[in-house]
Amino acid sequence: MLKKKILFIHRWLGFISGLVVFIIGLTGALYAYESELRSFFFRASLEVPVQQQPLAHPDTLLNAAQGALGVQYPVSRIEYDSIPGRSILFYSYKYNNEASLYWRRVVHAKVAFVNPYTAAVIKVEDVKWEFFSVVLAIHTSLMMGTVGSYIIGWSTVIFVVLLISGMILWWPKNKSAAKQRFAFRWKKATRFKRKNYDLHNILGFYACTVLVLIALTGLIWSFKWWERSVMKVANGGRAVVFEKPPLSDTTQAFSPAALASVFYQTQQLYPHSRKYMINMPEKKFNTITVVVPGEGRFRYKFSVLYFDRFSNKLLTRAREFKNKPSGEQLRNMNIDLHTGSILGIAGKTIAFLVSLIAASLPVTGFVIWWGKRKKTKPATKQVVKVPAYSLR
Repeated sequence: MLKKKILFIHRWLGFISGLVVFIIGLTGALYAYESELRSFFFRASLEVPVQQQPLAHPDTLLNAAQGALGVQYPVSRIEYDSIPGRSILFYSYKYNNEASLYWRRVVHAKVAFVNPYTAAVIKVEDVKWEFFSVVLAIHTSLMMGTVGSYIIGWSTVIFVVLLISGMILWWPKNKSAAKQRFAFRWKKATRFKRKNYDLHNILGFYACTVLVLIALTGLIWSFKWWERSVMKVANGGRAVVFEKPPLSDTTQAFSPAALASVFYQTQQLYPHSRKYMINMPEKKFNTITVVVPGEGRFRYKFSVLYFDRFSNKLLTRAREFKNKPSGEQLRNMNIDLHTGSILGIAGKTIAFLVSLIAASLPVTGFVIWWGKRKKTKPATKQVVKVPAYSLR
């Protein structure tokens, strides 16, 4: 019977990927409200009293942050929030891309919170082991770098197969069977086995479509071939051609003291944007790259500016979202689709709930298998032959 074969495949693929799927689902749920929870837990460092005086000069703010971080931790990124009463964040990151394990791959990760009015350093935080940083590292690579990313990727592929095969197994034969597949019909006398079975099947059914979307968008970060394929399909079969970022047109040394020009130019070009992220050049010919995120749930409509590392001259602006090919637009939207943030807080809530369901499916599936495994075959009745005695 076809369903028996599908059940066999479903069961063993569940054994192979179950633990990893549980970890992915749980960490995905924990990360769903990351931005909201960060704002809550770090509010003492993120919020400052609003003052009537103008903001301190960008160079003054940078010097204050660098002094607090120390020369061994050069500033690599600046996050400016235009909302009054918000501190400016100065990050210092260093990675060892040749290392595999997270604690060796991330050499250091620090952030300085600076008052934008007074240039006073509110706090310096080591975020290498910050909760959400660790959760994200587990979710994307099991904290094992490239190897972990492949494990996550192939477990996700298996999970998609499990979702499809699970739907085939769930599909009711007739209307009578369908009545028990769409809703919980528990009574006081309903046994644990029945409840567990319903949790696995009914929750899996309702979460299936969203979970497939989350899984397929998650594969973008695990496999380049999948990323290219999705973009090519979205492009209508046309090859994917990425814009190449420009190189700085000077070989002179990088001068962070002149960053004020970059800041003011960005403000002039995007006066109504809430946030600017200024990324320092990492290598000799890299530019100063400024990312201006889209507003609210349209974060994927971000803009990118490239400035010369020495003269701070604007070299070029990346294509705006509306001018990008369909494949590149879809790629830009990927993280918002994956996290549900494209629908705002409602989308994040949906992603949170279905991630919890994803984490529960390997558990309830294992309990179903364990319950069936313990069943013993009913004893066969033995026919006792009674000897016949002759009457005398």
